[in-house]
Amino acid sequence: AKGNYTSKLTNTSPDIAAPIEVNISAIDYAIEEVTNITALRAKWTGAIDATTYYKITGESLISFANGKNYYMQDAQSGLLVYDVNTMISPALATFDGVSGIVGKLELYNAMLELIITNPAAENITHNNTIAPVTVAADDYITNFNQYEGRLVKIENVAFPTANGTATFKTSAENLNVNSNGQDFIIRTFANTNYANEIIPTTSDVTGVAVLFNSTKQLSPRFKADISTFAT
Repeated sequence: AKGNYTSKLTNTSPDIAAPIEVNISAIDYAIEEVTNITALRAKWTGAIDATTYYKITGESLISFANGKNYYMQDAQSGLLVYDVNTMISPALATFDGVSGIVGKLELYNAMLELIITNPAAENITHNNTIAPVTVAADDYITNFNQYEGRLVKIENVAFPTANGTATFKTSAENLNVNSNGQDFIIRTFANTNYANEIIPTTSDVTGVAVLFNSTKQLSPRFKADISTFAT
């Protein structure tokens, strides 16, 4: 049965002066199958369960692969997937589809993530189309749980720091922005192809819905996510 187990091993050989004791601990876990990311998110209770791993049997689409981080989604929900030990080989790519991944649920800076615990990756497809869901900024902030980890588009985003010469940094940064009266944060990824581009005054922005503690952020992946650069 799954659970945390401890035991003690004692060596009382006559060849040693005193008994040697070694404490042994182990975790026996169960793998529970879920059909998709939506079903997986419903399993989160708010507390880490080290004895339960989850296998997503249905296809998840990768909206962005960023090193060991994969932002995956189904038709209704998204999730950060972290391949901490680079177990999946070959590595997955942006716009890939994958099923059969196995991991455990934890929080990373308040964002729900699946930490990969098994190299399984099945039925990999490539070059899938992932359409962002278009939402108003106030809805994005108010109902963020619906969008966390998904690809989202917010229109008419104003960048107050834009002055005609200010550029996006190569390093990741937070930018205070506004859309139709709602303030929020654009969080850039490091080393994107929009680094060093001039920050637009106003643009539609597509990105991954990212949570950092209590801060609800939108993270554009590449130039095409910022409509000013796509035209």
